[in-house]
Amino acid sequence: MKDYSKLTTDELIEIIINDIGAPLPTYDYNDYRKYITVVPENIRFGDGVKGIENADMHDTYRDGCMRIINWYNENN
Repeated sequence: MKDYSKLTTDELIEIIINDIGAPLPTYDYNDYRKYITVVPENIRFGDGVKGIENADMHDTYRDGCMRIINWYNENN
């Protein structure tokens, strides 16, 4: 498995956009003041089943990007 922790944030964003196709982390200015990622919790690939969305909060944008990539690698 590739070591994504050594990639730059820009490289992580390219992977999320080009390979995964998931939404990038967003920042909540009003309530939490953290970066938020939303990934399906129980998705199954290949049969069109959608998962329940699970939101996570992160202190840095990079942490949010790593969460998306780790989720994708765990489910593929």
